[in-house]
Amino acid sequence: FFHKTFLANTHIQYIDLTMRLGIADNRQDDDILQTVQKCIILKEHTPENLRDLLAICEPHLTTDQVLTNDDLRLDAMKKLMTSIHPSNFPQNEDAQNVYEDIQCFYDICCKEMLERD
Repeated sequence: FFHKTFLANTHIQYIDLTMRLGIADNRQDDDILQTVQKCIILKEHTPENLRDLLAICEPHLTTDQVLTNDDLRLDAMKKLMTSIHPSNFPQNEDAQNVYEDIQCFYDICCKEMLERD
């Protein structure tokens, strides 16, 4: 019991120290970037896949809203792009590439949705 309590307290102190010093925990950075990458890697540019991507920041967004509501779709994309902006991940060398890939995926999805109409 003592050993587990000591480890838990040490971890809490580490988190507190990193927060006070402004040191980011890169594991969280990697998690969101990996989640975003999984949404687009080898995926077709469909409204459903775009909804899955935008659902990272707007979980209640529906495929119908992605198709019909440009404002909601754009707001969700802005929120996503703000959260994955490379300046938020200075220690991650892949952040810029992920950011650009997401923008490209979004642009192609929107273009294909317009062509379907």
